[in-house]
Amino acid sequence: MKTEKQLQLVTFEQAKRLKEAGFKWGTKHYYDNPIPNVTQKGLDYNNMVYLPHYAFSGMEYNSGENTSCPTVALALQWFRDAKGFHNGINFYDVISPEYIGTFQVPRITDVGEKRYTVRKSYQTESKKTHESAESALLDELLTLIEKEK
Repeated sequence: MKTEKQLQLVTFEQAKRLKEAGFKWGTKHYYDNPIPNVTQKGLDYNNMVYLPHYAFSGMEYNSGENTSCPTVALALQWFRDAKGFHNGINFYDVISPEYIGTFQVPRITDVGEKRYTVRKSYQTESKKTHESAESALLDELLTLIEKEK
């Protein structure tokens, strides 16, 4: 099992999208102000980059310029717990290993006087690694809730 330090952090773009989606869980990393990109020719101020910073306690950093930087696994857990979107990664092919992200989105529908929860299923494109499939799954979930706004 991987330790928290070995788990993949979300990208800055994913972190911004999570912030807009309402992610407020405590994290051990956060993004703040960008720094210049370092190139062989020196500092490039035209291509600023965001690097995650380590926080000494699990805090919610989604305020002002700071943006929480959870692991991809924690962000996917947030979608399960806070949004009710069941999700996970499936191993697809033994000969040529591929991983596919799958998720279900709950929809409430009324039929007569009864109310039902129906789950619509989705899947991502196949990826060569579990980590890239998790990241693609997170992107798909973020895109889905952005479309719903």
